[in-house]
Amino acid sequence: MKKSERGHCAEQIALTFLQQNRFSLLHQNYYCRFGEIDIIAQQQQLIIFVEVRYRKNNWYGNAVESVTKVKQDKITLTARYYIHEQLPDNQNFDFRFDVIALSSLNINKKLPDWIQGAW
Repeated sequence: MKKSERGHCAEQIALTFLQQNRFSLLHQNYYCRFGEIDIIAQQQQLIIFVEVRYRKNNWYGNAVESVTKVKQDKITLTARYYIHEQLPDNQNFDFRFDVIALSSLNINKKLPDWIQGAW
């Protein structure tokens, strides 16, 4: 399986996992000039911005560790832009940044590690 196919597969597993946990998809692969967010989902008044990570092995750190401060800042800036553009009247929403991590050990079981409020 190619790297892009593994990434797409991981995102689909993450999306299904979120839907099983009663989240509704707002956007997948949201792009703007500041960056990209893998999944934006909503559960009642909570909107989460999700970075999905897959690692074949842990030689260079696990999937969660691969979300660097630079990547976090880029996602945060992209989320702010999304909120400004898509939710101009956002007083009624809470926002959270999550990471859903998959590895070769848990991708077949479709049980990702879900780090809520990762930053």
